[in-house]
Amino acid sequence: MSSTVTLPRPRFSKRNWTAPKSREWFLGFLLTTGLLVLLYAVAVFFGSINPARGAGLAFGILGALLLFLCMALSLRKRFKHRQLGRTMHWLQFHMYAGTVFLLLLFLHTGFGLPSGFQTWLLFLLSLFVGVSGLVGAWLQKWIPHTMSRGLQVEAIYERIPELISGLRAEAEEILKGASQPLIDFHRAELAPTLSGPQPSLSFVLDVTGGRLQQMAVFNHMASRLSAPEKEKLTDLKQILLEKNNLDAQLSLQRLLRFWLYLHVPASAVLTALVLVHIGAWLYY
Repeated sequence: MSSTVTLPRPRFSKRNWTAPKSREWFLGFLLTTGLLVLLYAVAVFFGSINPARGAGLAFGILGALLLFLCMALSLRKRFKHRQLGRTMHWLQFHMYAGTVFLLLLFLHTGFGLPSGFQTWLLFLLSLFVGVSGLVGAWLQKWIPHTMSRGLQVEAIYERIPELISGLRAEAEEILKGASQPLIDFHRAELAPTLSGPQPSLSFVLDVTGGRLQQMAVFNHMASRLSAPEKEKLTDLKQILLEKNNLDAQLSLQRLLRFWLYLHVPASAVLTALVLVHIGAWLYY
C-alpha cells in the first residue's frame, strides 16, 4: 500500500467557510462603511465633491492612510518574533481596510472619472489592487475548504514533486514480479500520470480534475487478473488516487501563489504612485 501520509482534516460546512472569521471585525467594517457613506451624502448635500479640497480631500487622505497601514502587514510578517499583535487581527484589518480603501477611492473622486495619465493610472491600479484583494480573500477561504472536502492527502507545497517521485518508485516496486498484462496496464494508464507533477486549471472547477473517470479502467482490468494480482492493482489504484490528490493540491496552491505575485507587487507600485500623487498635490 502507498506510504503517502493522509492527515486528518477539519470539516467545514458551507456556512462556516463563507461566514466572516470575526464577527466583530465584520460589524466594524459595516459601521465604518455606513458612516463614510453618510458623511459623503452630507457633503454632497452641502456642495459638490472636489478631490483637491473639502470632503473629497479628506476622503483621499483617509484612503492614503489606510493604504499605508495595509502595507504595514508586510512589516508585521518580517517581525514575527516581536509582540505586534495577533497575525489574525492584522490580516482582518488588511482585508477590511483594503475594501474601505476601494470605497474611499470613489468617495474621493465623487464617483467621477479621472483626467490625465497619472490619475487614470492611479485609479485603474487602485481598482486592480482592491478587486484582486477581494479575490484573494475569497481564494484563501475557498481553497482550504475545497481541499478539506475533496482531497484525502495533505502535503506541503514544496514537497509535492518529491512525494510524486516516491509514488512512482512505489509503483515500480509493486510491479516487481507482476504479470505482463499488469505491467502493460501500468505503462499505458499509470506511468504517464506518475511521470511528474501535472497541475491543471481543471482542478479549480472540479477538485478531482475529472480524473476519477480514469478509475473505471481498473474495474475492467481486475476481471482479467488473479487474486494476488488484484491486490497489486488495488495498490496501484491507491497510488493513482494519491497522485491526483497531489496534483490538485499543487494546482490550487499554485493559483494562490500566482495571485500573490499579482497582488503584492501591484500594491507596492500603487503605494509609490500614491506618494507621488501626494507630493504633486503638495507641490502644485
